[in-house]
Amino acid sequence: MLQGLCNTLWALAKLECAGALLEPPAPASASGSQRPLLLPLLAGLRSVAGSCSSQDVANGMWALAQLRMLLPHAVQRRRKLLLLQQQQQQQQRRTRHELVATASGGGATAARAVDAALQAAGEALLLRSARQLHSYSPQQLANTVWAAERLALQPPP
Repeated sequence: MLQGLCNTLWALAKLECAGALLEPPAPASASGSQRPLLLPLLAGLRSVAGSCSSQDVANGMWALAQLRMLLPHAVQRRRKLLLLQQQQQQQQRRTRHELVATASGGGATAARAVDAALQAAGEALLLRSARQLHSYSPQQLANTVWAAERLALQPPP
C-alpha cells in the first residue's frame, strides 16, 4: 500500500494532474463533499511516512514538490471553471445575486488546504529521511533535498 501511495502521487505529479489538487469528487453535488481529491492521499502518506523506504521518501518528496508547483495552475483552472459555471447559471437563471454568491472563494480555500497538506506530508517524510540517510543513493538524496527546498521545509537536525 505504501509504495502504491507514493507511486500514485508520483504519477499525478508526473502527469501534471493539477485538477486532482482542487477538484472535489465527481458526485460532490450529491454527497455535498467539496474536499479536494488529493487530501485523503496526502493524509494517508503522512500517516504511513514512518515506514517509508528511502526510495519511497525520495519519490514522495519529489511528487509533493511537483504538485505544490502545480497549485497556482490548479487555482487558475478552478477559477476559470467557476467563471464558466457562473456564466451558465446566469444564462439559465438571469439572477445577479446568485452570480455574486458563487464567485467567492475561487478555489483559494481549497488551495490553502492542499498546500498545508502537502507541507505536512513533506515534513513527515523528512522526519523519516533523517533516520535513514545512510541508505540513500546520491539520486535519492538529491531528489529529497530538492523537494525539501521546493516545499520550503527545513531538514531535521
